[in-house]
Amino acid sequence: MQHADALPRVSPTYTNTITYVISIDTDNDGIPDTNDNCTLVINPAQIDSDGDGYGNYCYPKFDNVGVVNAADLSIVMTMFFKPPGPSCRGDVLP
Repeated sequence: MQHADALPRVSPTYTNTITYVISIDTDNDGIPDTNDNCTLVINPAQIDSDGDGYGNYCYPKFDNVGVVNAADLSIVMTMFFKPPGPSCRGDVLP
């Protein structure tokens, strides 16, 4: 931008930048897609039991073999009716 008066005196040129950040949340779980580990399924807790970057709700692969298989089902079955978290597997917190 520059300003000029009637004489004409002209000011230096001034610039500025406006950045718009558009946050998309495809599954409406409150986590933007750029940070969501499961963009098509609502999972606000972002639980990722095996730490592979994919949320349990959309990729329930717990044994790290690359596919959802019977072993994953077995892991889930051992957790029924137990409290969530480390106590469901008998782990001891440090």
